Amino acid sequence: YVFRNNDVEEDRNAFPLEYNNPGTRMPAYDAGEFIVEKLRQNTQNSVRDVYRAASWCMFPLANPLVPWTTMAEGLVPTTLKMHIRVAKEYENRGNGEYLSEGDALIVGEEYYVNLGPIIHEGETLSRGSHFIAESTSFLTASTDKENVLMTSVNGGRPLYNFNMDALAPEKIADDKLTELLDYINVVPNPYYSYSKYEADKIDTRVRITNLPARCTIKIYNVAGTLVRTYEKDDPSTASIDWDLKNQSRTPIASGVYLIHVDVPEVGSRVLKWFGVLRPIDLDNF
Repeated sequence: YVFRNNDVEEDRNAFPLEYNNPGTRMPAYDAGEFIVEKLRQNTQNSVRDVYRAASWCMFPLANPLVPWTTMAEGLVPTTLKMHIRVAKEYENRGNGEYLSEGDALIVGEEYYVNLGPIIHEGETLSRGSHFIAESTSFLTASTDKENVLMTSVNGGRPLYNFNMDALAPEKIADDKLTELLDYINVVPNPYYSYSKYEADKIDTRVRITNLPARCTIKIYNVAGTLVRTYEKDDPSTASIDWDLKNQSRTPIASGVYLIHVDVPEVGSRVLKWFGVLRPIDLDNF
């Protein structure tokens, strides 16, 4: 479900007062507190207050070819990413406490005109306006007297606070280092005459990824002949590009190759790679 902020609606005057009560309407950016509280109450009215604010919904469809995991493992076997595109921009409203006629403003604080217009320091401000209080008073220029203003931060836009105090890098235990060898890979594999790492039409290139700071890479053909050797000793990079040439810088032939990655004091990993190379373009060589 996607819920909208229906705290204020254009046709609110068409509904009875109990429907217009802010306590029965979905507020903006409250981290889901309104939904949790209403569903916990589990009454007909509280459930209605939640679902009448729903503006979009869908049915999740499971892939019958992908088995579900256990509840302990998280049930869903994959990571789900959902992209929602909204044709109409969200209105930048207030995101704090309501103020009614007679309430005092705090000089220098930001406010949003929830029901207007209002008059502040001789200036008429219509509904939807944001302003910085220059004095403690304001006047309403309409019949609305309650919940006229809202305190506002960041122009009514979403504002999030977070810190990384509880997050810190940890040194991987020695007995876990061998598991990291499984992440070493070569891409693309198979290679069909093109990769996104190539700079131009005469360039040929694949990338060996997720490498540690120090390692030795040896590439063999299926006959066991050593084709190319790389020595990596650079902690600032985690990959090496192979230009699909041998040690003499001669282009290799199409076929299967074995890439042996040896990591000192950890272990080794062997990758099988297949490539189909395109003919040399002599016109652009």
